[in-house]
Amino acid sequence: MLSLPQAPLKEIKKSLDDFVNVIHELIDTKTSTAFKDYRVAADIDKHLSEINETMEELEKKAKEELQSLKDDIKESSINIKCSRHGFVMVIKRSKLNCIKKAPNCTIIKNVKGSDITFLTTSLKIINEEYVKCLNDYWTHESPYVKGILEMVYKKTAAIKAMFEFVSQLDVFLSLAVFVSSSRNKFVRPQILDHTNIEEERVLQMTQLRHPVVETSPNVEFIPNDIKPL
Repeated sequence: MLSLPQAPLKEIKKSLDDFVNVIHELIDTKTSTAFKDYRVAADIDKHLSEINETMEELEKKAKEELQSLKDDIKESSINIKCSRHGFVMVIKRSKLNCIKKAPNCTIIKNVKGSDITFLTTSLKIINEEYVKCLNDYWTHESPYVKGILEMVYKKTAAIKAMFEFVSQLDVFLSLAVFVSSSRNKFVRPQILDHTNIEEERVLQMTQLRHPVVETSPNVEFIPNDIKPL
């Protein structure tokens, strides 16, 4: 039984190996994790590398501005966040008075029940240059993005096969876990090895329900229908 899924998986892996290697080479996963935005890796292009160096310097300045504000108002709980719109500082609502009294601070988001988001004058200037650099980065990475999308298109059949295989595997594994941990009894067919192909039979499952449905509160498990062919 363990060997059954290996054949399609090996074929899928063989079809996608070169694509996976290209993705690992071109996509900057570290930046993606930090800024929640996927970008083409800077080290594959001289111009992208130059823009990235400028952005890293701006990030350093933003963190220095954060530390400067912490020292000025004697409040260490301030954090800084970065997105495609630049940097913002965040502080808990209970510390709002610290920001109101601080010079050169502008509150940009003050929603009841959430943290306070604000900017300093220096951070606004940093953001203007940062957003410009980010837009330049997107412009210069677009040919690489186009190349990746073209490769994805060529791999559509393999990707679709992978999704279908994983979804089927997910259903069978989830069902197995649910049945094995259930307090009720289930009929479990015996899958036997044989050497005569004429003795081979197929169990057709009809109207399958994902096991997750049966784990919902107040919903009893309804056995799936199986018809021998």
